Amino acid sequence: MIRVLVAPDKFKGSLAAADVADAVSRGIVAYAPETDVRCMPVADGGDGTLDAAVGAGFERVQVTATGPTGEPVRTAYAVKDGTAVVEMADVSGLARLPGGTPAPLTATSRGTGEVIARALDHGVTRIVLAIGGSACTDGGAGLLQALGATLRDEDGGELGSGGACLGQVAEIDLSSLHPQLPGVEIVVACDVDNPLTGRMGAAAVYGPQKGATDQDVERLDAHLSHWADAVARCTGADHRDRPGAGAAGGVGFAAMAALGATLRPGIDLMLDMLGFDEAVGGTDLVVVGEGSLDEQTLHGKAPLGVVRRARAAGVRVVAVCGRTTLDDEQLHGAGIEAAYACADLEPDVERCMAEAAALLEQLGCRLAREQLPADVRAAIRAGRAATGRRIAVLDDDPTGSQTVHGVGVVTVLDPAEYAAALAEPGSTAFVLTNTRSLPGDEAAGLTRSVAEALFRFAEERGLPVDVVSRSDSTLRGHVIAEVRAIDAARRAVTGRGYDGVLLAPGYFEAGRFTCGDVHRATVGGTVVPVGESEFARDASFGYASSDLKDFVAEASGGAVSAADVVSISLDDIRTGGPDRVAEILGSVTDGGFVVVNATDYADYEVVVLALQRVEATGRSFLCRTGPSFVRALAGIEPREPLTRSDIWPEKRPHGHGLVVVGSHVGLTSRQVVVAQQRGGVAEVELDVPTLTDPHSRDAHVAAVGVLVAETLATSDVLLFTSRALVRGGGGDDSLAISRAVSTAVVEVTRAALAGRPAWVVAKGGITSHDVAVRGLGIRRAEVLGQLFPGIVSVLRPIEAAPEAVGVPYVVFAGNVGDENTLAEVIGTFAPGPGA
Repeated sequence: MIRVLVAPDKFKGSLAAADVADAVSRGIVAYAPETDVRCMPVADGGDGTLDAAVGAGFERVQVTATGPTGEPVRTAYAVKDGTAVVEMADVSGLARLPGGTPAPLTATSRGTGEVIARALDHGVTRIVLAIGGSACTDGGAGLLQALGATLRDEDGGELGSGGACLGQVAEIDLSSLHPQLPGVEIVVACDVDNPLTGRMGAAAVYGPQKGATDQDVERLDAHLSHWADAVARCTGADHRDRPGAGAAGGVGFAAMAALGATLRPGIDLMLDMLGFDEAVGGTDLVVVGEGSLDEQTLHGKAPLGVVRRARAAGVRVVAVCGRTTLDDEQLHGAGIEAAYACADLEPDVERCMAEAAALLEQLGCRLAREQLPADVRAAIRAGRAATGRRIAVLDDDPTGSQTVHGVGVVTVLDPAEYAAALAEPGSTAFVLTNTRSLPGDEAAGLTRSVAEALFRFAEERGLPVDVVSRSDSTLRGHVIAEVRAIDAARRAVTGRGYDGVLLAPGYFEAGRFTCGDVHRATVGGTVVPVGESEFARDASFGYASSDLKDFVAEASGGAVSAADVVSISLDDIRTGGPDRVAEILGSVTDGGFVVVNATDYADYEVVVLALQRVEATGRSFLCRTGPSFVRALAGIEPREPLTRSDIWPEKRPHGHGLVVVGSHVGLTSRQVVVAQQRGGVAEVELDVPTLTDPHSRDAHVAAVGVLVAETLATSDVLLFTSRALVRGGGGDDSLAISRAVSTAVVEVTRAALAGRPAWVVAKGGITSHDVAVRGLGIRRAEVLGQLFPGIVSVLRPIEAAPEAVGVPYVVFAGNVGDENTLAEVIGTFAPGPGA
C-alpha cells in the first residue's frame, strides 16, 4: 500500500494547517482510494502551533488570561502525556491587540505567564512555549510577574506593564515563583538568535514591526538594558547576549534567565513533539505546504524543516501552496520535487483565499495522479527474477550497504564465495574490494581481477550478472581507473565492452543528490555543490568540479570531454518517464558516460525501469554509483531503522563493546568529541606519529592492544587514532600513511578479541574494511539493516573468527550523520533496561 504523509503549515488568512491537510488528503483519497494518508499539520513556533498540537492528538484546555493591553482574552493550552503546549501568539500576540492598534511601549506578556501557570496547576512536567508573533517588548517581565515574581520600582510599588516601565525596576524577587516550576522542563520554540539589546536586539529589530517609532526603539532598548542589569543582580548571571534572548520582545531572555528554559528551533521542536521521524518511516511521499511558497520559505520556515527531515529519511517531497514565486531550480535545490498552487486554478486572489479548501482538494487529486507511483519496486524485482539477473556490487569500501538489507556481503576475494552469494535468481551481493585504500594502479588491477572472476562465473553458468562499481557519494575514489578496469575485464571474458557508463552518485539519506548535472552535498544542514565541500579537499582524491560532466573530464585528465558526456535530466525522468530515459540510453555508444540526475529514489527507479528495457534488447551498461542507486537497481523496499530487538531477537548478551575510529574527515573528529563528552566509555588513543616511527611502533601497538582487551571487561572502549592529520608528500604517500595506521588498528582489534566484545563499531571506510577482514576475520556476513534512515549498517558475521561470529558489526562511514550520531550509536548498543 502506498503511504502519504500530509504535513502542511497554515495558509495565513485563509485556512488552519489542519484544514489544509484535510482538504489535500480528501483529494488524494478521491483519486487513489487505497492510499494510506496520514495528516500531520505543523507549525514553526508562531501562530498555529496550538492548532498543530491539537491536530496531533493533544487536548485543548480553554482558559481566560490577560491580553497584551490588559483586557481578558479567551485562549487555551494543549496537553498530552505530561507535556503542555502554550502559544504566545494566541494570548499576547499581535492578533490579540484590540482593533489591531499597536502598543509598543505598554503591551505585556503577562497573559502568557498566566497560561503557563494554569498548565503548571494541571500537573504537567514539560512545557513547550511557542513565542513567535508576540505584540510586546517587555523583556518577559509580565510573564514572570504572572508566575509569582515580585518586581518593584524605587518607591517599592509594583512595576507596571510594558517595556516603558522596565527602566523603573529596582528590585526583583523570584522566591515566590510557581512552586511547580523547579520540577518542570521548559523548552522555548525559537527561530531567531538575536540578543536582548543593542543593534540586533529585541527593540531594534522587532520593535518597528510592533509599532515602535525610532524614539520608542531607543527608549525600549535602554529600558531592556536596565532590566537585564537588574535580572543579572538577582540571578548572578547575565543572559542578555545569549542567542535568542531578544526573541518575543525579551521573553526568550526571561525564560532562560529566570526559568532555566532551553531554546530550540521551532520547526524541529514541533516535529519532534509530533513524532515526525517515526511517522515518516515507510512513507512514499510527504506533502508540505503554506500560503506563499517564496524566498522566505528557503530561509528556515516550517515547510523547509519538514523537507529536510523527509529527505533525511529518503522520502520524496512535493508542496501545495496558495501561490509560489519559486522556479523549478529553486524548488529542486530545496528538495521539493514539485509545487501545486491554488493560484494556478483560481488567479483571483480574494476568490482563491475564500475557496482554498475546494482548490486544495483539486490539487490533492492532481498530485496523486502525477506523483503516486505504481508498485515500481515490485516491477523491478519481477523483471530481475524473470531474467535471472544477479547484481554483484564491487564496493571500494565497506559502507556501500547503508541503503539495503537482507543482502550478502563477501569480504574475501574468493570466487567460491561469489558463487554462493549469487546462487539465487535476482540476488544481490556486495564484494568488498576496499580499493579506495590502494594506489590507482593497484586498485585497477584488483578491480579487474575480481570483475573477471565474476564474468567467468556468469559465462560458465549462463547467468546474467550486472557488475556495479559502488563508490563514494562525494565523488572520492578511482573513478576512471575502476570503470576502465571493469570494461577491460568484460572484454577479456565476453569479447565485448559496455555501451555506456551511468554515473549515479546519489546518497539521498545523507543529503547528496544531483540536480541540473550539479552534484550537491548537505554539510551542516546546508546544501552546497560538492566541489565546494570539505570532501573535495581530500588528500588522496581531491577535485574541483561539481558539475558531473566537468567532473568526468577532470577525473579522466581530459581524455573524456565534458561535451561528450550525456545527461538524463529530472525533466526526462519525471515528464518523459521510462520511455524517454530508454530513448536516451539507446543513443549511448562506445562506453560513453551518462550523468543521472536524481533527488530521490523515485527518480532512480524510473531510470532502472528504462535500463531493464534497453538491456532486454542486448545493450549493456556499467553503473558507477553511490549507495542509493544499488537499492533502486535491486528493487529493495525501504526498511525502518533497526531496534535493539532486531539486532538481538532474544536478549542482548552481557559484555561491553568496542568502537574503532580511523576516519580523519572533519565530521568524524567532531563526532568523536561529542562521544567523549557523552561519557560512559573508556578512551584509548593510537598515536599516529608514533605509528609512523619504526623504532617505537610495535611496542606502542602491543601496549594499546593489551589495554583494550583488559578494559573491555569493565567498560565500553572508544579506540581512536590521534586527530591531528598527518599528510604525506602526495596522494600515494597519504594512502601509505593510512594503510600503516589501519594495520595498527587491525592488530589492536585482533588483540581485543581476547576481551570478548559484545559488539563492534568501526568508523571510517578503510577502517571498516580492515577491522572486518583482518581484525575480526569476517569472510561472509548478512546486512541486517541500518541504525538510522539510510546510514550506519549493521552486519551479522556468518563466517569469521570464532569470537566474532554473530557479534553485531557496525559499518559507519566517516562522512555521514551529524555530530551526535556516533554518540547515539554507542547509546543504542550500551547496556539498557533488560540487558
